[in-house]
Amino acid sequence: MTLMTYHPCVLELQGHLDARHSQALRHQFADWAELAPSKNRAQQLWLLDLAQVSSIDSAGISALVAGFKLARQCGCTLQICAPSAPVQMVFEIAQLDRVFNLFDSQTAAIAAWESAQVTDAATPLAA
Repeated sequence: MTLMTYHPCVLELQGHLDARHSQALRHQFADWAELAPSKNRAQQLWLLDLAQVSSIDSAGISALVAGFKLARQCGCTLQICAPSAPVQMVFEIAQLDRVFNLFDSQTAAIAAWESAQVTDAATPLAA
C-alpha cells in the first residue's frame, strides 16, 4: 500500500488496506490528531480517498474505525470518498456505509463538509 498526502488532511490510499499496511494509516491518523485544532475551534476535515484501494480486510476496517473515533475525540470529521468497487462491497456487507460519510469524489466530500460548516456557523446557540 502506498500513502500519498497532498494536503495535511487529505490522504489518497493505494493498494491493499490490510494487516500489513493498516499500521501506517493509524500513524497518519495520530499525526493528524497532533495537528487537530482545539475543541473550541472550527472542526477539521480528515478525508480518505479510497479510489485506488484494491482490497480491505478486518485490520483495515479496524484502522478506519480507530481513525473515526480519534477524529471525533479531536473535534474533527473523518469522511471517505471514491471507494473502489471491492471496498464499497465490504462497506455495504459490514454496514459501514451507515457509519462513515461516503462520497463519490474529494470535491463532493469537501463541498458537503464546507456546507455543514457554514450551516453550523449560522445556527444560533440555544440560550
